[in-house]
Amino acid sequence: MKKIRPEQAENFVINALKRANRVYCKLSGGEWVTGRGVESFLGYFVAQPFLKFYRSKDVFVTLEATQSEFKKEFAPKLRWGKKKSRGRFDIVLWSKRGTKKYALAVIELKREHHSYGGYKKDIKRVASVVADCQKAGAGLQFGCFAACVSEYKGDEWISRDLKRDWKPLMKREAKRKKIKVRVFQPVLGLFQDWEDARVRFSVLGCVFFRKRRWQSESRFPRPLR
Repeated sequence: MKKIRPEQAENFVINALKRANRVYCKLSGGEWVTGRGVESFLGYFVAQPFLKFYRSKDVFVTLEATQSEFKKEFAPKLRWGKKKSRGRFDIVLWSKRGTKKYALAVIELKREHHSYGGYKKDIKRVASVVADCQKAGAGLQFGCFAACVSEYKGDEWISRDLKRDWKPLMKREAKRKKIKVRVFQPVLGLFQDWEDARVRFSVLGCVFFRKRRWQSESRFPRPLR
């Protein structure tokens, strides 16, 4: 099974979310995804480049997959209690091998005009899943958190808050969980007219991945010669 590099995952997610926002803007007559709870709509666009990358009939996606389903189907050795088994992942990439399926990645999507505190729990949850899978020897390739955000002209906050709040939290969680992280480089577009203001769209996020080299569950140690 092909392995996606962290920078590829970053590019896939950012470009997909920007495209989803453009499409939704046309569908809604001018609204952006930052103002609506349309995570499943975003999930459709984000899933496409990953499916194209793998180009395999055995790779598929589930939206709004429960964490208990993830544990049962993929990593039963994970020591998750009832509390940790609650909740959902916006996207889970799966690989089917025979009658079994294995998770390749989990992706959590959020949208809001601007907020930091509300995202802490999701960032920590994604980092925790990657770390737990690393400990259990499960072959999860990566976990991704991505948030669609916007800022108004005269009240620019994205670059400031990324440096002050978001990036330190992501780095801190990776260090604490003993995994690696790649923080998204924000792509700030041009301001556009919206009602009585000027606003621009961006994506903040990161990719958490394992320290050890990923191996397929179907790969067994080679016999000694």
